[in-house]
Amino acid sequence: NGTGGRSYEQLLYAMLVNSEERATEILLEALRQSHMNLPETLAGWGAGSIDLQNRRATPAELVLLAEKLYFGELLAPESTKLLLDLLASYTPNDELRLGALRRVLPEGAQIYNKRGTLTEERLIVADLAIVTLPAGRGNDSVSDGYVAAVFAYQSDGYQDVPPTTYERLDAAVSEVAFAFGDYLEALS
Repeated sequence: NGTGGRSYEQLLYAMLVNSEERATEILLEALRQSHMNLPETLAGWGAGSIDLQNRRATPAELVLLAEKLYFGELLAPESTKLLLDLLASYTPNDELRLGALRRVLPEGAQIYNKRGTLTEERLIVADLAIVTLPAGRGNDSVSDGYVAAVFAYQSDGYQDVPPTTYERLDAAVSEVAFAFGDYLEALS
């Protein structure tokens, strides 16, 4: 099954891996046509202020949804696995932002992440990642999991400070990733 000439799996891949805005639009339209009450569903998941149409969410809401997705609390098991597999799909851009953690995580660690950038109205550079560390570290027999969300945005400028650039915001998110990596390394 699908819509817009592609299967739903192809559209999800295009949206989550390739960050294709058109795929997102097609999927949102399909959900609207299904008469699914998206605001009600999001509210039931604890993320009622997310605005899908305008791509607005708080880091706290996205962290909550990532945790619930990882623990299988949002979707059927097959759908959960599909989404996590897509979020774990590697592309060269996955070396950026929170994906930079790949360089410092121990063998057996897994990272599921989604980057986002908004350029209309206000420049926003963001990333969300679920990171799992392998079991067997120290006395642990269970994997540890962490969720991180970093949103960097362009201020309106103040005094004589000009607004920042995309490149500086992107680099700042990567700096946060390395600090998070240092934290994870200190835990092991």
